[in-house]
Amino acid sequence: MKLTAKHQAFISHYLTCWIGAEAARRTDPTYKRPDQVAYEYLRIPEIQEEIQRRLTELKMGSDETLTRLSHQARADLSDFIDVSEMDAAIETAETIDDAHAAHVGWRLNLAKAKKAGKLHLIKKLKAGQWGPEIELYDQQAALALLGKHHKLFTDKVEHTGADGQPLFKVYEKTDAFDPDDA
Repeated sequence: MKLTAKHQAFISHYLTCWIGAEAARRTDPTYKRPDQVAYEYLRIPEIQEEIQRRLTELKMGSDETLTRLSHQARADLSDFIDVSEMDAAIETAETIDDAHAAHVGWRLNLAKAKKAGKLHLIKKLKAGQWGPEIELYDQQAALALLGKHHKLFTDKVEHTGADGQPLFKVYEKTDAFDPDDA
């Protein structure tokens, strides 16, 4: 069976809301029983296969996860700012904002970060009282997760009984077994 445009629309809506009746309603608002339509659509093997195919495309594999964590761990603010020589920058400033940026010695440069493919490393960007505020993802957290993956950090745990004694009584091997000793 070939999937129709309505089937494709239903699949797209379903993958955004995960509610069959709502996906059917968004696909065609004239459906009188969108819950019944969703039930029928979700039983069609080709629709199930297409949903699985798209989910597989959307999933992040282990290699991509490790790569993204590595990018976060290696993040550097120099990819996001231009550092200037203050005296020369102040002399060539064309606006007050340029002069202020030159006075503090740096300027946020998102175009530079975009060109370097680093914008995904920004966790938060907002306008602050003294200019833009930028926050990158936590490098230490990324390093900790990478270290854990590579088994760089292991906790040594010792189990002992009361007063540091062994948990179990140690029996010595004897030649003869005496049931009265057991």
